[in-house]
Amino acid sequence: MTTANMHSLIGSLRGRRAARNAVIAAALALPLGACNLDRIVKTKDPDIVHPEQLAGKSALPNVLAGAIGDFQVAYSGTSGTEGQILYSGLLGDEWKISDTFGTRIEMDQRAISENNSNNLPVFANLQNARHSTEAAAAQYLSLAGTRASATDSTTFANGGGESLALAGYTYILFAENYCEGVPFSEFDAAGNIQYGSPNSKAETLRRALARFASADSALSSKSGSSASIRNLVRVGRARAYLDLVNTDTSAAQNQLYRDSASIAAAPVPITFTYQIFHSENSGRENNSVWSFNNSQVRFSVANREGVNGLPYRSAFVNGVDVRTATNPTAVSGFDNSTAFLNLKYPERKANVVLASGAEARYIQAEVALNNGDVPAYLNYMNAVRDAFQTYNQCYPLAVSAGTCSNPSAPLGPLSDPAAAGATAQQAFDARLNLLFQERAYTMWITSHRLGDLRRLIYQYGRTQNTVFPSGTYAGNRTYGTNVSFPVPVEEHNNPKYKTCDPNKA
Repeated sequence: MTTANMHSLIGSLRGRRAARNAVIAAALALPLGACNLDRIVKTKDPDIVHPEQLAGKSALPNVLAGAIGDFQVAYSGTSGTEGQILYSGLLGDEWKISDTFGTRIEMDQRAISENNSNNLPVFANLQNARHSTEAAAAQYLSLAGTRASATDSTTFANGGGESLALAGYTYILFAENYCEGVPFSEFDAAGNIQYGSPNSKAETLRRALARFASADSALSSKSGSSASIRNLVRVGRARAYLDLVNTDTSAAQNQLYRDSASIAAAPVPITFTYQIFHSENSGRENNSVWSFNNSQVRFSVANREGVNGLPYRSAFVNGVDVRTATNPTAVSGFDNSTAFLNLKYPERKANVVLASGAEARYIQAEVALNNGDVPAYLNYMNAVRDAFQTYNQCYPLAVSAGTCSNPSAPLGPLSDPAAAGATAQQAFDARLNLLFQERAYTMWITSHRLGDLRRLIYQYGRTQNTVFPSGTYAGNRTYGTNVSFPVPVEEHNNPKYKTCDPNKA
């Protein structure tokens, strides 16, 4: 544990904020004809952008870019640090460990210690993304008086709206992937730490909804605002409302949450995707799934992990259903085990979908199912399958390598999975299983699955040993009982924080 004098998570945020204010990459252009060594030595701060250069309206694009970059690091990671996508899938059933690090094995085994050193940087990166996106939104708001044209107003609406929307998604990821009790600390105007109190899942999701509401307000007031950002907000709002449903809540309140989710999702077109971009420019910009699965082979695509896991590898049908595209040829993992590589992100520059029209249709399908409208439930899911080719394609590298072929036709329609003579509960369970399987395949390795597994418990009353990988684990061990990640032990430096229960959905 770090000393009580320095709260490591907030210290990390402060350091990164200072670094971002001090270092933004710039090119140093030198004339090739006459190389004057004295001039080179005396060049003043060639690669430094000073804090005063990040103030004012002209700096807002850089501020927004920095916030989006911090969100990318937290969500889909870098060449050297995992993001929420990898770790949530490892605790769930999407990944199987092929690494020697005990800290990652703990996650795969669902027995994560509070002082797990790999858990800390990924948690801290998400806190940093939360701070960066909210700080960017605040900067747009503080400079609103400098708008001088209709174009300015639209630019401010889009920048502020996108910052707020991404902030909302950080809270969704905290609510879905971490145990209840995550604190959100802040800085005051003087840069002093203002320690946050623990938040329940519901409180965290309401924070997300507040950010989405503010983003929607900013965007809806401008006719030229980005449709993509408006749809990002709609999907996020629908996701947060759906996450709020709980068996401990009244039926009327749950109905309100579901209805609100369906209303938010309805305007989103099936072809919509909001992507988090990666590139080959630097390790920070690389896709961590490529790095840890395809390059280092520390993670392997799972298949029916722990009895309850879905058959991600065997579900891949090349040229027909490429949602869980996996190279069928086994490779040697980092620990010399048999491992398999995903073909969804087979390049370091592969982009990742954060929100989509497909997710919007699945949310509507789930609400219809709970309302007893089976035809609508099937229609929404089949709409995704009908539009499959427009949003789900093999990545170009996999196509050129001959390991994945783009689909030549839409996926075939689903039929009602309820068996003849089934009871009402049996029919509902069969339909719910199909819905969650479709969600898992379409939104594979995008940090949705862990939240869905937890929802099956706290919304639908299932037990964790029927939902999560369970039973015998490698090396004559057994799976643990974690269904979420613990808040790192370093947070105990926060005098308001106590602890949280990673075994509670």
